[in-house]
Amino acid sequence: MKTKNLLIGTLLGLTVGTVIGLLIAPKKGAVTRRFLAQKGSNYMDEVKEIFTEKMKVVNQKIDNLKDEVKSMINKGSAKNEEEFKRTTV
Repeated sequence: MKTKNLLIGTLLGLTVGTVIGLLIAPKKGAVTRRFLAQKGSNYMDEVKEIFTEKMKVVNQKIDNLKDEVKSMINKGSAKNEEEFKRTTV
């Protein structure tokens, strides 16, 4: 939840900052647009990096969960086999 709030806050801050920057910009429009495009690109790169890092964590947790489930299934199968052998002998 914290990451979501951080991302929303960042995007909101970027939007407000861009609007204010455009309203009080002393530079020519072309220079300002180039500057904003570069800043936007930098921010998008940061967002992509954060997203990639978070997805790595999520994927690792999914892999760990898969391993746990496989282990539980194997343990259950072994117990079932033991119980079957015990009751049929």
